[in-house]
Amino acid sequence: QRMKDEAHPLTPDEAIGIAVQVARGLSEAHAHGVIHRDVKPSNILLTQQGVVKIVDFGLASMSQADQLTQTGARMGTPAYMSPEQALGGTADQRSDIWSLGIVVCEMITRQRVFHSGSVPGLLFNVVHGDASALDLLQPPLRAVLSKALAKDPAKRYQSMSEFLERASAASSGGARPAAPPSPAAAIAAPRETHSSTGNALPDPLRAL
Repeated sequence: QRMKDEAHPLTPDEAIGIAVQVARGLSEAHAHGVIHRDVKPSNILLTQQGVVKIVDFGLASMSQADQLTQTGARMGTPAYMSPEQALGGTADQRSDIWSLGIVVCEMITRQRVFHSGSVPGLLFNVVHGDASALDLLQPPLRAVLSKALAKDPAKRYQSMSEFLERASAASSGGARPAAPPSPAAAIAAPRETHSSTGNALPDPLRAL
């Protein structure tokens, strides 16, 4: 499995290539009015042919460990939730952009962007904390992901196609050498996964 190969971690360009496929799949979904709301490493698969697939669309099939729901207010996986989701607000395409930004950053840096020993602490950090992992990225990609991870949805990319354009242009910018952990993007059948609130990254990309 390519993502687990510590001796040959993904390069920034390889990670961006995966992210571009994810963004294309999500852009198509958004064009049909579908918001994923739970973009994370374990919901992104990579075939042996390098084709990305997105699973568990719209929280169609989630385990109790994956889903945080309080009287229907919050749905998603805490570490990848957008601030508006963490606050119980409405998720739209900009929420998926946030989540994909987190995934891309973790793929390249192999560091959690937000973490805590508890779910409430993690949600607080998502809403109020700084994404310090962005400092590990080179300027072109850092600029792209910084906008994707703007706390205010109005300051993010307003469409996945816009994010896709900027990410593609930054693909040669990259990050400092660090190992990655995650993604993939055509729509596939739902799959049950698990998540955590801590520092350790989950097993992300799964070869089919």
